[in-house]
Amino acid sequence: MKDTFFNLSEEKKQSILNAIREEFLQKPFNKARIANIIQKANIPRGSFYQYFENLEEAYFLILEKYIVDSHKLFSSLLKKNNYDHEKALQQFGREISEEIFNPENYNLYKYKYLYWTEHLEREYTKYKTKEMTKSLKSTREEKIMFIKAIVHDLVRRAFSENWDKDTFIEKYDIQCSWIFGGIKNGRTI
Repeated sequence: MKDTFFNLSEEKKQSILNAIREEFLQKPFNKARIANIIQKANIPRGSFYQYFENLEEAYFLILEKYIVDSHKLFSSLLKKNNYDHEKALQQFGREISEEIFNPENYNLYKYKYLYWTEHLEREYTKYKTKEMTKSLKSTREEKIMFIKAIVHDLVRRAFSENWDKDTFIEKYDIQCSWIFGGIKNGRTI
């Protein structure tokens, strides 16, 4: 993010953020347009590029401001539960479902999980690296990556299959039981 954006008045910043957020609530990243944002924010096109490197940077800012970082949430629950993965996952499912099914940001989550690409993942990683450079180590990191893959797929399916919150929790609980009890011994559908 360029300093020129942070030097704007709070009112002007909020107007621009509202325009960007509105665009990403209405469309996934691949259909969003800078032209729509500058029209809604009532700013010249050149000003957009004085504030942001590109549309991706504006999108990532909206994600940072308006949706919960699921990785940070899980990490904090893991620490809070003395690294008991099972307890942390149980709490995580409840908390993340409250977030993703909140009507205010539902479409931000929906479009992120349904239209996220490898390119966006790489760029988001670069964006986040600028923000923070702390990472987990070895086996713990592999466990987290495994759980992340399962949870991300569940969230994506919730949107693509139009689940409600209760269906999400039910599927989440089943898959958690498979993680901790194994597929052979875990709950069945």
